[in-house]
Amino acid sequence: MRIPPSLPLAFLAIWALACVFAFLFASVSPVFEFAYFVLPYSAFIVPLCVAYLSCRLANGNDREPMESKSSIALSAAAAVIGVVAYGLCFSVIARFLELPWRAGKFGETSLDLGKSAAQFYSLLVILTALSAVSLLRAAPVSSRYAHYAIGSLGMLISASFIYLLFGLSPLVHWRA
Repeated sequence: MRIPPSLPLAFLAIWALACVFAFLFASVSPVFEFAYFVLPYSAFIVPLCVAYLSCRLANGNDREPMESKSSIALSAAAAVIGVVAYGLCFSVIARFLELPWRAGKFGETSLDLGKSAAQFYSLLVILTALSAVSLLRAAPVSSRYAHYAIGSLGMLISASFIYLLFGLSPLVHWRA
């Protein structure tokens, strides 16, 4: 079954609007309950949508991954890189989904982030991205391993972009 690229793109657009709406109207009870009970679970789905879209954009809409000779080393590397990239993307999204919850519950309109945690995150992203690029170079073109590497890079880029946007905004207070 092929998922059209418009479906994850529509989900991401609706998700972004829901996040903004939840932050702006967090003091309203139904919106707060949505931000508290429903919105955090979207952090599980958003990285998968981003990975799927990045594979579709990188390989064109009509190309599926081709079966290639199975390699244990490539399979293990793809699994580890994918899990680490998913975890990093999930952690960034989940952390910033705290904004609507904090706004509704405590009236806080900003997050406190540590600089050392941001440095550690950036180190992990760089190492994971370099590993994904290495996997992309080692994997046959249009193989499922190349798709895993592209999806991992997409998740890392989107999480880093979210981190950068929030880090530069007044919604974050940096502490040493």
